[in-house]
Amino acid sequence: MNKGELSQSFDQFAVGDYVTFERSFSQSDFATFADLSGDRNPLHHDREYSARSSAKQPIVPLHMTLAPISMIAGMVLPGEPSRYLGHEARALRPIHYDEIISYSARIDAINTSHQVLRLRVLAFRGIDVLVDAKVHVQARERQWSSPPSIRINKATEPAVALITGAAGEIGGAIADVLARKGWRLLLHCRQTDDRTTRLADRLLRVGVTPEFVTGDLEQGPGQRDLANAVRAYRNLALVVHAASPAVTASVDSLVAVNFSALKCIADAALPGMLARQSGNVVLIGSTATEHTPSGWASYAGAKSMAANLVSGIERDYSDYGVRGMTVMSGMVETRFSEGFRERVPMLLPYEVADAVVEAIADDRAAGNAVIIEPGGMRRGRLGFFSQRMATDAGNPPALPQDDGRSAGPRVPSAVPSVVGAIARRFFGLASAEELADAGLGVTPGWDSLRHIELILEIERSTGIQFSSAEMEGTHRFVDLDALCRKKLSML
Repeated sequence: MNKGELSQSFDQFAVGDYVTFERSFSQSDFATFADLSGDRNPLHHDREYSARSSAKQPIVPLHMTLAPISMIAGMVLPGEPSRYLGHEARALRPIHYDEIISYSARIDAINTSHQVLRLRVLAFRGIDVLVDAKVHVQARERQWSSPPSIRINKATEPAVALITGAAGEIGGAIADVLARKGWRLLLHCRQTDDRTTRLADRLLRVGVTPEFVTGDLEQGPGQRDLANAVRAYRNLALVVHAASPAVTASVDSLVAVNFSALKCIADAALPGMLARQSGNVVLIGSTATEHTPSGWASYAGAKSMAANLVSGIERDYSDYGVRGMTVMSGMVETRFSEGFRERVPMLLPYEVADAVVEAIADDRAAGNAVIIEPGGMRRGRLGFFSQRMATDAGNPPALPQDDGRSAGPRVPSAVPSVVGAIARRFFGLASAEELADAGLGVTPGWDSLRHIELILEIERSTGIQFSSAEMEGTHRFVDLDALCRKKLSML
C-alpha cells in the first residue's frame, strides 16, 4: 500500500462520534446461527414451546443481536485495522423475529497512546432499549485506507434545539441564549405574528436562521404536526417545553399543552436522542407546584403532571445519555404573569434562559430539577417536602427535602455508608447524589439484573453474604444499607 493511499486516521475520532443503523433478524438467520453455534434452544424457534413461556413467542438469541457489533468494530469504529478486545453486554428486553431494531454505537472514551476506542452500543425499538453493550476495540494501525461502511456522525456537527412557546418572553429569551451558544433552532408557536418576526430578526443578527413550526398544541393535529417535524431532525438534541395556556385556562387546555403535547413531542424526540446517546428534555415548570397559590390549582396540577413525565425520562434514559430536567421558576416579569404579581422580587426571562443553559451544561450532574429564584439557582431531585415548606407562601420552598417521616429504616447520617460508596461507584453516581430514595426501578440503571450484580459486588467488597430472601427483600437502598450495617456489625 502506498503511503499516499492512506486516507483514514485514528486521530479523526472524537468522543461523541456515533453511527446508527437498522437491522432485523429472521427465522432463517437463526437456522444459520444454530448451525454455527449449536444453540437450538426451543425458546428461539419453537412457537408452541415459547407460547408457554413468559416470552409468549420465540426470541432472538442475545448473541445474534450482538453480531452487528462485529460489523461496527471491523467496518466503522475504527474499521479496517480493528482488533476486538472484548465487550460487556446486557439483555434488557426480548427481541422478536422480523422486528426492525435500531442500533447506535457511540465513542465514549479514547485511549490515544494505545489506540483504543471504548464504545457504547445500544439496540432499541422505538423508545425501549433492548440491549446495552460496552465495547473495547483497538486500531492496529495509526492510518489506513478503507473508509467506514456507515457514515460517522461527528460530535462537532451543530445540534438542533426545539423550543415550544417561542413567541413568549421566556421562550424567546431561551432562543436568544441558545443561538449565541451556536445551536440551530426549531421554534414552535401558535401562529406567526409581529413577535415571531422580531424574534427571527434578532436571531438572524447573530447568524442563526430559525425554522418555525406553527400549530395549536391543545389539539391532536397540532401535536402530531410538531412531532412529525421533530422526527425529521437527525441532530435534535434539546427539547425545551415552555408553551402553556394562561393560568386561568380550563384544566383540559392546561393538561393538553403542558402534559399531552410534551408526551407527544418526547416520544418523537427520544429515538433520535437514543441514536445520539445524548439529549435533554427540559420542562419550564413553576414553583407554583410546590405551594399552589390561590387560583393556580389547575395550572399547578398540569405542570406537576409534566414534571412527573420528565422525571420518568430522567429515570429511564439518563444512563444512556438522555436527561430529563424541570426548571422551576418563581414569578417572572412577563405578560403571562400580569394580574398575579405580588410585591416580591421578580425574575427576568433571561435569568430563566440562563438557568436552562446551565442546567443542561453538565450532563453528569445529579438531580432532575432546578429552582431558579431571585436569590440564585439550586439543583436537586423532585420528591416529598415538609408541610412547613409547603405552607410558607411568602417564601417559595427550596427543592424538596425528606422530612424524616418516610416509612422504612433511615440511614444514620453520622455513620459513613460502605454500601453507599459501593452503590455510587457501581452506578456511576456523583458523590453528592442522595441515596435515601434510591432503589430498583427508581435509580437509573438499577434493574433486576443490575440488582443481582450489585449484591455480588457488595459480597465481594465486604465479605458479607446474602440469602435469596434477603436479596429479594432489599430493593430499596435504605433497606439494603440497614441490612449491610447489621451484617457488618456481626463480623
